Amino acid sequence: MSNEQETDQNLFATSCIPLTLKSSSKGEIIWQTPCAASIRLCRPISLKYATESKKLIIETEKNLQEQIAAIRSIDYPLQIGVRSVTIKPKFYMTLIDGKVFAILNDTSMQSCPICKRKPSQFNNESVWNTNQTDKKALNYGISPLHLWIRLFECVLHTGYKKVGNNDRGGQTQEVKENKAIIQARFLNLFNMRVDFPNPKGGNSNTGNVARRAFADPELFAKCLGFEGEEVEIIRMLRNVLLCFSCQLPINTDKFREYCKAIFDLWMHLFPWFKMTPTLHKLLCHGEELIKASPLPLGMLTEEGAESKHKIYRSDGLHHARQSSRIKNLTDIFHRSLEFSDPFFSLKIMEKSKQKAIKVLPRDVLQLLDFGMIGDLNDVPIDSAEGFEDEISQLMSQEDLEEFVLETETNEFVFN
Repeated sequence: MSNEQETDQNLFATSCIPLTLKSSSKGEIIWQTPCAASIRLCRPISLKYATESKKLIIETEKNLQEQIAAIRSIDYPLQIGVRSVTIKPKFYMTLIDGKVFAILNDTSMQSCPICKRKPSQFNNESVWNTNQTDKKALNYGISPLHLWIRLFECVLHTGYKKVGNNDRGGQTQEVKENKAIIQARFLNLFNMRVDFPNPKGGNSNTGNVARRAFADPELFAKCLGFEGEEVEIIRMLRNVLLCFSCQLPINTDKFREYCKAIFDLWMHLFPWFKMTPTLHKLLCHGEELIKASPLPLGMLTEEGAESKHKIYRSDGLHHARQSSRIKNLTDIFHRSLEFSDPFFSLKIMEKSKQKAIKVLPRDVLQLLDFGMIGDLNDVPIDSAEGFEDEISQLMSQEDLEEFVLETETNEFVFN
């Protein structure tokens, strides 16, 4: 291990989260996690003090695939009679961010990992031609938490550069001044600091910041100086984000039409702004991602894994031996296993049960597949024009692993 990798400042974690137990013969869901974003069910697979690098990501993915290939079906005897249930594992690596996705798919961060198109092609109508789609890339999912953050930053930078109606690489003095004005508006109206660097790296644009901004499209637009149809495009992007976060099945035909409407409106309002890879991926490949996903994309959130990193750091400082890195990581790993024990975690989650979403805007409901959900009256509806931030736990974050345990009688899904 190199000196750079030996630092305790960087912890590389690989985890899994159980999602659902499903009958493969009848298709019935026997058990489903009450909250896919909860840290309570985030189980560690490996922990390592190392910097996230291309080499480490590729080696970890290869090691995981070898372990997956070695797993066999499990015959679980039932207490009644002599019958047994056969459980067969399936694995889906979907809880990863854009950096890991690009590395595993061997593409540039600036290009689309699904169709391989470059940023200069994102604004062309030809992007709706799906013949270039890499079907393998669809298996990595969309990382809902990063989706909120990246779309927030995309709209934010559009507001910065709107003063000159240009998307040049550098920032002109006019753009810098407009950026400062927009940051001041966010601080005044939302009481949030946006696009400010953090002392420990990164910036202040987090999932919570993005969700708070999109929760009030009118106020978000006011901060950016948007008017008319520009407010509508923020509202439409929010509806798409909620679809990917509500853990309910989506009607792919309606979703494609809605995304095409956003694309056309974006090109009408901001033809000078090159779409970001995330916005392109959402609008042009959202339908394909929904069809390729074994579960609603909102259930494949990496929120729990991202939140778990804070607990790892706290445990390493206060609840683990400091005599060596191996002992320190061993204590963190064991404590995490105890904390995420499924039996006790489900008991605790049942007592402190909270709904992830209390209300959904009507525009979002129209994009859902109620043939798979059931009665429309069972889904809470937001009839108000302004949608308040009723979301407590939604998204996702980083370098995780998702697997499904399928059986002749049952199918068990993990994230």
